[in-house]
Amino acid sequence: LRQKVRDAPLSSIQLLFHYGSHMRTLALLMLLQSAPMYMGDVFQVFARDEWGLLPKDFGGLIALFGILGILSNLSLSPVLKILGIRKFTLFAILSSLLTPTAVVLFSTYTPFLIAACFGFYSSAQKVGTSAAMTSLAYDLGIPQGELAGQKASMSALLKIICPVLYSWLYLKGKSMSLDVREVSSDST
Repeated sequence: LRQKVRDAPLSSIQLLFHYGSHMRTLALLMLLQSAPMYMGDVFQVFARDEWGLLPKDFGGLIALFGILGILSNLSLSPVLKILGIRKFTLFAILSSLLTPTAVVLFSTYTPFLIAACFGFYSSAQKVGTSAAMTSLAYDLGIPQGELAGQKASMSALLKIICPVLYSWLYLKGKSMSLDVREVSSDST
């Protein structure tokens, strides 16, 4: 039992190496789809430092995300029936690209809000991947509880790794931005 408890945080590695290339591909896709959700407080720091949002404004932004999540969940079933799981997953992945694109292209948060409204299915992009993983696990004879534990382990690792990674990327980008500003001010 002690060995199982010690190995639990790393059980998600089995998704990558023990069940074949198809499960590995799905697990990597799930990792990529999940990573932005585990940004941690980096987004709040970004919104404050780059957009000048006050805590009240940031709270409104997070409330908007909650409302959009509810809307996407309520409309998910009819949209899935119309598009099918594969087309919906592709649509959700593409819609998830709208918000980061707005952040990169614009320096204010208004385009971000508009992109978030159009991309509100991005929160549901893992539905197809999760269904495919569950189906493949069934075909491979992997107990569903074991699969759920391995996915939870992967999620727990992402909750640790992603905030550190996003913080590092933010600070690196900020320092590069300052370096560019210094070079452009020296040349004038």
